[in-house]
Amino acid sequence: MDWEGNGADSVMIGICDENKNTGQELQHWVQQICQLYDNPPQIVRYERVGDLVEAMRVRHFHAILLSKDGPEGFLTVRRLREMDARVRLIFLTDTSQYAVMGVRLHLTDYVVKPVEFKNVVRAMKLAGIGNGR
Repeated sequence: MDWEGNGADSVMIGICDENKNTGQELQHWVQQICQLYDNPPQIVRYERVGDLVEAMRVRHFHAILLSKDGPEGFLTVRRLREMDARVRLIFLTDTSQYAVMGVRLHLTDYVVKPVEFKNVVRAMKLAGIGNGR
């Protein structure tokens, strides 16, 4: 199911960050971006990857922002991709050394921390959210 951003339906977005404050900030930014383009979001925030994985069994996310560093982050990305080949995965990590692997896993965007608002705007546009349609 492709989301056309027509303002009629809300888009389901998952945010997973172990740091509660960072997760809240990401949620606030995503809400701002979606509201700017009159695209009401349904945002669900997780602090544990396991909770996100469990939620994916019953929910369809349009996009997921996953903040997880190192090889463990890529194992999680691979698992999420296997669960849903169409979800837009935005990976937030502390190093650029795994960017090529991100291409192989069809990431929508690869954002190196510290994350800035402009990077979230770009990632959301790449995911088809906040593109002004």
